[in-house]
Amino acid sequence: MNQFEMLFLNDNRDCIFQKELEEFTIKEQKFGPFRKGDQITLPNWIIERLLKDDYVRIVPNHAYDSLRQLENIYREEEKYPHRLQEFNPYLYVAIARKILRLQSDKTSMDPRKYEEVEKLQKEISICTRSFEYSNAHKCQLILLTGS
Repeated sequence: MNQFEMLFLNDNRDCIFQKELEEFTIKEQKFGPFRKGDQITLPNWIIERLLKDDYVRIVPNHAYDSLRQLENIYREEEKYPHRLQEFNPYLYVAIARKILRLQSDKTSMDPRKYEEVEKLQKEISICTRSFEYSNAHKCQLILLTGS
């Protein structure tokens, strides 16, 4: 695990509980109990465990690893190819961990999970190529114009 991944896992995001969960303890710190609909801020490493068991979903404005957010970034890049796009610095780590989580669920027969993995991999590859291409051109413009 690299340092950036550690930073991501210790960063906090808001999540909403999808079902009830009794109180639990991690390293002598108590969490809960939680009711369906409760919104709380937790570290990503706890959220990942809760996501795996479908206890929570991430609040939309914190779900920067969602397929919808990735598609929005791509559309903005297409619309304004010469403008640097702003996105969360943990985007790539979050997407990589999400793909791993979705792929590791061998018990799921839900085809939507497989489709989401395929779409995420496709979109991230397109965005990465687009980002590298546009940034190379932006760097050339800065070098040529001096601004």
